[in-house]
Amino acid sequence: VQILIREMEGLVDDSGGFDPLRSRRTFTLILTDYIDAILIPSLQQRFRDLAPEVRLRIVGPDPFRLARDFGEGSVDLTVSYFPDAPGDLISRRMFSDKMVCLARRGNPAISGDLTLAGFCNLDHVAIEPAEATMYRAVLDESLAKLNLVRRVAISKPDFVGVPFLLERSDLVATMPERLARLFTAKFDLVTFSPPIDLPPLDIQ
Repeated sequence: VQILIREMEGLVDDSGGFDPLRSRRTFTLILTDYIDAILIPSLQQRFRDLAPEVRLRIVGPDPFRLARDFGEGSVDLTVSYFPDAPGDLISRRMFSDKMVCLARRGNPAISGDLTLAGFCNLDHVAIEPAEATMYRAVLDESLAKLNLVRRVAISKPDFVGVPFLLERSDLVATMPERLARLFTAKFDLVTFSPPIDLPPLDIQ
């Protein structure tokens, strides 16, 4: 959160005498619901103390307009997993996350020792924010290296509806661990490690 606040302060010309306590500026952030859920509640609390009049405007991702939005100045900052970020954006790593699997407690599909082949044959939920495939690709590209493909029963544009779906079905989903922890705290769901090594998510 402190890094993000410094980044946003740096967007304003220092010669203009930016004063967070008096500023009424609106900052526009591109966020998926994953980052929104884990970042904005604590960020809002910090802004309430450090910049009470600053307004945050959160917009959803559009991977096909990302570079243009920044070029036009309509967006100040984005926080996301960027395996292929546009080369003209200034970025830095903010934190790292890892992918875990999520299912309802008592789901018979995940009982016992789950083999990789058995895992691929489960009914999966795939998440593709704004038609971007970076989150599902973490798993699918790792499986493809072993000439394996998972069975995707449902593709969704966001994470927010996934726990409602999992709680009433035998579907499984693979998602960032920080978000999965939020879901297991509110829903009767459990996490488990996928039976394959997956690369970390470096959030920038």
